[in-house]
Amino acid sequence: MTKEQEAFTAWKQADEQARALEVLLAATWEEVMNRTGPPPTEEMLGEVSRLRALANEKLTVVMAMLRTAVSTESATGAR
Repeated sequence: MTKEQEAFTAWKQADEQARALEVLLAATWEEVMNRTGPPPTEEMLGEVSRLRALANEKLTVVMAMLRTAVSTESATGAR
C-alpha cells in the first residue's frame, strides 16, 4: 500500500467515525424537537466536533499528497 493509499484509508476511517456520531447527534436533536428526549450533552457535542475536525485534517493531508503525486507524475511523464 502506498503512502497515499494509507492516508486515504485513514481519512475514510476517521470520516466514518465522525459520520456515525453525527447521525446519532441528528437523532438526538430530532428527539429534542419532538420533545421526546433530552438535548445532547456537552461531551457529545465536543466529540462530534473533535472527530469531524480530525477527519477534515486527514482529508487535507490526502489532498496535498495526491496533488504532489499528480504534479510529480506530470513533470516526469510517469503513470
